[in-house]
This record gives sequence, structure tokens and C-alpha cells, in this order.
Amino acid sequence: MNLLAVAIIGFCIAPIFPAMMSGTSKRVGERFAANTIGMQMTATGLGTAVIPGVMGVIAKQVSLETIPLILLGLYVGLLGVYLAVSK
Repeated sequence: MNLLAVAIIGFCIAPIFPAMMSGTSKRVGERFAANTIGMQMTATGLGTAVIPGVMGVIAKQVSLETIPLILLGLYVGLLGVYLAVSK
């Protein structure tokens, strides 16, 4: 059951990255698109390197049950940033 839940979550959030990357030029304009995509890729690499490590440290210190809560917090934070920027 847990494997199915992880697969469903992955399937649901997988389109977010390509959708955000492909819509960058519409959001910031052609002039700033290249620099913005570079910053997006940098943030992606940083997040990929830092977030799993931090989650692992927290899970080791507290318990594995904190991982879904951390992910929920990350998703809520991303939604907040998106809503703040899209206004």
C-alpha cells in the first residue's frame, strides 16, 4: 500500500517541473528567459542535493514518520511561493 501511495504521489507531482520550465518565457519574457531558466536549474540542483539529506537527518533524529510531514510542508511552501509570485 505504501508503495502504491508513493507511486501515485510521484505520478501527480512529476509534471510540475517540465510545466514550470516550459512556461518560463511566458512568465518573465524572452529577454530574461535564459537567465531565469539557469536560476531554475540551479535551484533544482540545490534542492536535489540538500532536501533529501536534511530529511534524512531529521528522520534519523526524530522518526521516519516525519518525512510525509516535511514533504507536505515543502508542497505547501511551494504553493505559497507560486501564489505569491503569480499575483
